Amino acid sequence: MIISMWVQMENLILFISWRLTDTDPLPKGKRPCKSLRELEKEIKRDLEDGINPAGAKMTVCELYAKHNELKSNVRESTQKSRNQLMKLLQNDKMGNMQIEKVKPSDAKQWVIRMKEQKFAFQTLKAIDIHEGI
Repeated sequence: MIISMWVQMENLILFISWRLTDTDPLPKGKRPCKSLRELEKEIKRDLEDGINPAGAKMTVCELYAKHNELKSNVRESTQKSRNQLMKLLQNDKMGNMQIEKVKPSDAKQWVIRMKEQKFAFQTLKAIDIHEGI
């Protein structure tokens, strides 16, 4: 088994492969997998493209904050709406969930919780349409 480790700023990326290169034979009884060199190329390409390989570990709040950073040239009213949504997410269990663990049913439950807090359907619909969530 070949293990490689990359350290990129604060992130530690570990990946494992049974083969170093594409031409190396796969040990008997092992499932097919990408070679270590191939995995390294993919991660390097993702990092160059600005994609965080550990992005699935981000929380909903972190992803929403990143989304807002990328689209920062907005009206003051839009910025207020974004800040309000961020506060709602921070105070809700959905905001602390990892992206990879969020299911459509979790999002539906969040909408129901927001309706119980007396948020109008149009407010939630506006967030969905205008913010691209």
